[in-house]
Amino acid sequence: MNEKLRAIVAATLELDPSQVTAQTSVENQPKWDSLRHMNLIFAIEDGFDVRFADEQLPQLTSVAAFERALNL
Repeated sequence: MNEKLRAIVAATLELDPSQVTAQTSVENQPKWDSLRHMNLIFAIEDGFDVRFADEQLPQLTSVAAFERALNL
């Protein structure tokens, strides 16, 4: 897993980085609510200097999905 992505997810969701895996998702992480989802998208866009298409946003519900979207 990309350590930069892990750090961003951990910081945004207020988790220990060791708790963040590719399987971390909105379905299994209670702290991943709609507000943090948008904060996570913005943080990842800023951290990786990318912009996700509006059509992608509903699909970015797991760390694995972010990895795929970022081609990591």
